Amino acid sequence: MIDIINPLTEQTMDGWVRLVTINYLSSPNQSHLTSHDLKRFLQDGHLSPSELFLALRNDVPQCAARFNEDLGVITDFAPAPGQEKSAVPLIEKFLRRARDLRLHRVSCWVPGNRPRLAGIFLRSTFDTSHIRFIMSMNALYVPHVAADMTLPIRPYKKSDPPVGLMDPIRELPMSILEFDQILNSEWYPAYLVPNIDKSAVEAILFFSETDPRRAVIRLLSQVNNPQNFRTLISSIVAFLKEQRRLSASLELDADFRLSDVLNQFGFNRRSVLVEMALPLRY
Repeated sequence: MIDIINPLTEQTMDGWVRLVTINYLSSPNQSHLTSHDLKRFLQDGHLSPSELFLALRNDVPQCAARFNEDLGVITDFAPAPGQEKSAVPLIEKFLRRARDLRLHRVSCWVPGNRPRLAGIFLRSTFDTSHIRFIMSMNALYVPHVAADMTLPIRPYKKSDPPVGLMDPIRELPMSILEFDQILNSEWYPAYLVPNIDKSAVEAILFFSETDPRRAVIRLLSQVNNPQNFRTLISSIVAFLKEQRRLSASLELDADFRLSDVLNQFGFNRRSVLVEMALPLRY
């Protein structure tokens, strides 16, 4: 018998945090999430108690997750090792709630290197909807590549439309650990990069308040022309080196033509993200 706890109690927070850390901690050097951190996020209003769920069997944590009812998005989906079947009742609960709310789909982003997570959703009739690459670059190792032209990059102004760090395709961080990193880095929009004919903004450069060496490149649209993408990336890399931003990352739809362009400028694929989605019909 699976019991689903929502909202979490003081006694169940540790179990929730432990499962999320096991599933999403990408590096031994990465900061560990604690129950104190979770309480802080709740107190600061970054999280709502109603979105935190924990499945228990005989008081033993089986699967943790968050569910955003507005978007129909599951995040922090974290089954206990070897307990994948015990995670299914939690997915079924989210699907029932989504149908009650008349949502059109339910989705979840999972790391590409954790196929067992995707497998749980496949068995619940979800399908692969999107694949995203996260690419990163260290300017110290970027080869010199001549560019055909350089795009004029200008500072972001307060009068410019407000922008967020997350790509609209992936509206929420896939885990609270990623969210914690975003908060700790204190990203802010610093510069705007135009497209080839300078008719619109193609990318936004975010700089970190806490680490002056880092940058995030947010693409506002998918550039399908590799030559135009090459011009965009060469302009950005040259600018970042001038700004002494030693590392940069960006996220884009899986397209090996574009990732090959990024490889020419010192970017490497850091991770793959897979969106599992289930359309709901009434």
